[in-house]
Amino acid sequence: DGRKVQTAPDGTRIETLPDGRSKQTNADGTVIERRADGTREVKYRNGTTKRCSASGEVVVSFQNGDTKTTSPEGTVVYFYAAADTTHTTDELNGIETFEFPNGQFERHFSSGEKEIRFPDGTVKLVRADGGTETTFADGQVVVEEPPE
Repeated sequence: DGRKVQTAPDGTRIETLPDGRSKQTNADGTVIERRADGTREVKYRNGTTKRCSASGEVVVSFQNGDTKTTSPEGTVVYFYAAADTTHTTDELNGIETFEFPNGQFERHFSSGEKEIRFPDGTVKLVRADGGTETTFADGQVVVEEPPE
């Protein structure tokens, strides 16, 4: 069928298929598959899978359902399955965002400031010095200065 199989002294087995795909099974149980399009997928014994595309995107899927996706530009998106929460880190501008299942959305800036948007329309700005400004859905604004 055109398959080529090699086995190294350490037990590593490499199977090459006629279409350019290969499958490497290491002695520790790790399996590395390479596809003709340049994608590489590593399957670890603990259930974690890491897929690296030819474009540079890396997706790690964990046994607990969490996923971590890293773009070639450096943006990291981590999805916490148990909490149904997404945490995005943008390496280019230093902004981290959090999206919660209740609709709450937060942006954390490298300056230490935070912007929190609540599902009811309330927006809370937290300054780096600890002071806050909260704008409620009805337009009322409450300003709290930082503790001394």
